[in-house]
Amino acid sequence: MVLEQLLNEIVEIFEHVHLSRKRPQLYQNKSIYACEDIPRLSFQIVSDSNNNVATANQNADNINQ
Repeated sequence: MVLEQLLNEIVEIFEHVHLSRKRPQLYQNKSIYACEDIPRLSFQIVSDSNNNVATANQNADNINQ
């Protein structure tokens, strides 16, 4: 489980790096670590206010659909 979580986090970081180079305006032309409002990726899992888990694909504000 730990290795799976580590792999997921590495993939997320690489995807953010790729997108920040491709579309820097999404990250306010800053590093992914300096950006205050990091966009949600299409494969990230999010929770709604009722603690129901949904994939970010179901949300309209995804950046890389």
